[in-house]
Amino acid sequence: MRDYTKQSFMIAAVVAGGLFLLSSIPEGQVGSVFIKQIDILSDIRRADKGSELFELVVEQVDTVEKKIDTVQITPAERIVFVNNPTITKIEDFSDGEGPSMKDFYQTLAYESQKRVVRVAMLGDSFIEGDIVSADLREQLQDIYNGCGVGFVPFASAVTQYRKTIKHYFNGWDAYTNLTTGELPNDIKGRFFISCQLAVPLPGAKTTYEGVDLYQHIKSSTTASLLFVNERKSAIHLTINDTIVQRFTPESSPLVQKICVEGSISKLSLRIDNPTGFYGYGVAFEDTLGVCVDNYSLRGNSGYTLKSTAQSINRQIDSIRGYDLIILQYGLNVLSPKVRNYDYYTTNMTKVIEELQKQFPRCAILVMGIGDRGSMLNGEFVTMPAVYDLIKAQRNIAKESHVAFWSTFDAMGGAESMATFVKKGWAAKDYTHLGYSGGKHIATSLVQAIINGKIDTLHDEIF
Repeated sequence: MRDYTKQSFMIAAVVAGGLFLLSSIPEGQVGSVFIKQIDILSDIRRADKGSELFELVVEQVDTVEKKIDTVQITPAERIVFVNNPTITKIEDFSDGEGPSMKDFYQTLAYESQKRVVRVAMLGDSFIEGDIVSADLREQLQDIYNGCGVGFVPFASAVTQYRKTIKHYFNGWDAYTNLTTGELPNDIKGRFFISCQLAVPLPGAKTTYEGVDLYQHIKSSTTASLLFVNERKSAIHLTINDTIVQRFTPESSPLVQKICVEGSISKLSLRIDNPTGFYGYGVAFEDTLGVCVDNYSLRGNSGYTLKSTAQSINRQIDSIRGYDLIILQYGLNVLSPKVRNYDYYTTNMTKVIEELQKQFPRCAILVMGIGDRGSMLNGEFVTMPAVYDLIKAQRNIAKESHVAFWSTFDAMGGAESMATFVKKGWAAKDYTHLGYSGGKHIATSLVQAIINGKIDTLHDEIF
């Protein structure tokens, strides 16, 4: 059989040569015939730099890849950033004055695998029961590690609303500083930013037990008790129903901490000789990663922080060491009849000024009020005063040189509360969230934090 391989190569070479010659003919028109230039390498040739589409695509891809790859973010961060390009961003008004969100982002990046990065979320009934903060905690721990439900008071009047831990107690008097005039004299001046305090009676007991409603909170690796012991009280601890320890802390007017370590899913305590004992609570957390403490108090406008004890706050900051304080307030200030919130701006600016003194290493983030519905012509629409209060809260952040984040925008803007209610994400008072609504807001906030972290580290590199 004759071999035609040589002839096939020759024919292919002639055809290729002919196409190259044809491709040299410029594009144009001859008579009524339009000649389009031939480019046999169009499928493998790099696009012309003059191509507008090519430059746009390269710029977008290049920016994203630089932000993601060069800062070496985690796979979990990559998913949140890449899959969620539309983000309600955090506005940072620090202007280099004091700790900023950039400092917090850097702490997440460089410290979360070495120690606990602590976030304190202060607010009113909007976050009561660990709403928003439970999902914020879970998602941050998903990304940056950590475990435990964070801070829980020894006793609280609203324990039944919190689903993220089982909490039983008896023999305690629980106080808040909402009505300071009605407090016993020995209680005044002892509150810290939780705005709660518990005083034991003889035989006072408390039990905490982890739940699996959320990830990472069924157990913790440490449990830290915070208290003042001015006399000779003794603390009996039972861990996981098996390990029993007795502590006799020294008598002191200062805040003390007792920390136990291990895999802790249940903790019970009893106070003997309770006179002179003032209890704050127990913090359940890990030795690294992220911890989020929920300090919610219904009816709190934020002004109550002015009546917390500066010395107590400083002592607890030296023990806990917060990296970020989130201020979620406004529900108890908002009124449909009020459109000017200058007085609120003045008061909250003073509150933040005090917090900056008492927590000097801590960044502060003001969460703007979310949407709130009011009836108009048979339909629920955004209460007009919401816009005025959000403007005031942004001004508070600007004047205080701290950060601001729009919860209203994260919810979806105007009439978003009505949408939340239809979805079952919020109560029919068109004011308060359910856990599903809280998850939506927490997810948006986590996206904003990751976006800010990526931008910050990207700017450092480039």
